[in-house]
Amino acid sequence: MFARIVECHFNPENKEKLRQTLLTVAVDIVKKYPGFIDALILFSDTEPNVAMVTTLWKTKEDCERYQREGAKALDSFKPFLKEAPIVKNYVVETAEGSVLKTLAA
Repeated sequence: MFARIVECHFNPENKEKLRQTLLTVAVDIVKKYPGFIDALILFSDTEPNVAMVTTLWKTKEDCERYQREGAKALDSFKPFLKEAPIVKNYVVETAEGSVLKTLAA
């Protein structure tokens, strides 16, 4: 399993617009791609202008395909950001019995 994590810095007054766009537009775009497992949208409780968007993919290739073809999701919420988002990819290791392990199967 593979994770793509996008760190977003936004103006606090845009938080609700960003949240709505992520939950409706961005997630709808991403979930149409092969290998998509789930999306997690996290808002920091200590930094009021930071959000992390994590998408989980069955394989690295699925994630890379989305990155090549799926920039529309990122474009949908860029207007609410203060600066370019930071995008990083990670291999996901799961423990036996993990819900994520079940989702990836």
